[in-house]
Amino acid sequence: MKHRVCMGVKLKFEMRLCSRRISKRQGKIKAKIPQLFNVQAIDDVHAAVAQYFYAHSISFNVAKGPRFQEMVYTTNHTPKGCVAAKHERLRTTLFDKESRTDQALAAIRYARRTYGVAVVSDGWSNVKNW
Repeated sequence: MKHRVCMGVKLKFEMRLCSRRISKRQGKIKAKIPQLFNVQAIDDVHAAVAQYFYAHSISFNVAKGPRFQEMVYTTNHTPKGCVAAKHERLRTTLFDKESRTDQALAAIRYARRTYGVAVVSDGWSNVKNW
């Protein structure tokens, strides 16, 4: 098995020896390179991600972050037929399960008593937890 890195994510490509073997006598690859690595499909994915960034004015630095890479990796390894979470589920169930924010703020909350730290939010909250 060979690995190819695409946007920081390892994609596994099985190299089938039957029709894609490099001929030692001819020194040529029987299959064309675009067919071998499905270059067009990868370009289509990159274009769709770029269009999403452009349409929603998302900073390009987001693509450098580990959470973005984790999301892309997880998306690539989902079962076939898996669909994206709907707005309601993102807003309620999944948002409530996300406890990393509370864990990250625990140290700040402790220091707040001593130093008078103010926590500023970007406005994201679950409206059911007001």
